Amino acid sequence: DLGAESAATYRAFFTAHPVVEEVERNDITIVLRCIPLLDSGRVDGAVVLLRDVSELRSRDRLLVSKDATIKEIHHRVKNNLQTISSLLRLQGRRLTEPSAKAAIEESVRRIRSIALVHETLSREDGDEVDFGEIVRPLVRMVEEGLTSPDRPVQFAITGDAGKLPSPAATSLAVVLTELLQNVVDHAYPSEVLAPGSSALVGIELGQGSGQLHIAVVDDGVGISPSFDPEKSTSLGLSIVRGLVAELDGTITFGSARSDPAAGQRPGTRVALSIPVVRAPEPDATRPPGAGGRSVGL
Repeated sequence: DLGAESAATYRAFFTAHPVVEEVERNDITIVLRCIPLLDSGRVDGAVVLLRDVSELRSRDRLLVSKDATIKEIHHRVKNNLQTISSLLRLQGRRLTEPSAKAAIEESVRRIRSIALVHETLSREDGDEVDFGEIVRPLVRMVEEGLTSPDRPVQFAITGDAGKLPSPAATSLAVVLTELLQNVVDHAYPSEVLAPGSSALVGIELGQGSGQLHIAVVDDGVGISPSFDPEKSTSLGLSIVRGLVAELDGTITFGSARSDPAAGQRPGTRVALSIPVVRAPEPDATRPPGAGGRSVGL
């Protein structure tokens, strides 16, 4: 008589259990809850509760549409960056001067590292990204582009960086690409990577107390006593210093082994600390393991 859906009420009477059903008509959405009243195990009536959730469902649809639009934007940005990367590679093939070819290859890696962030964001909800999901393909990219049977460098990733805002993740992806490229180019000269020798580069990730910690540790020849990272004119280190400063972070260079044993290479440890301030999430919606943890090799 009231015009409410009767199917939920019939099920509640027949099963003697509460029934919840969502009814949508035109632009109106109603949640109907039917609670049967029992007398000596038999149903002799019911309480029917109705709640108008039209505005709530409308907001839900808008959020879904917004998320889909943002993902599509990230996907298109990724495609555009990959197109630029491909054009640069084509240009690089036409060059004969070694330093020019090397500069093009470095630019391609920087663009691809940014594209990796947008590719990950195109698959995830919100504007935060699990940085570990970026580190793994980024390391594979460096392996494919810079290592070879003649330069057998292995990479190991440990720890958890947790989720980061997309601008910070983009900057850190470029920073990590530059550091890994620097390791491969300078930590293992040809006389070090002789046939049968091994080289291991570790990427340590950790987040805690409002700080993100990233360390790149190699077992190479170590830092030259005359090397000063603040005065270095290298383009790669200039990019690293600039991006870390924009993130209000710090970067330190040191030996991986303070007192290497006989026959051991001192190696290099480059450590980054970036403040990561995130709004606390409600307990009911906080995903498991969202805080991250500090671990090392």
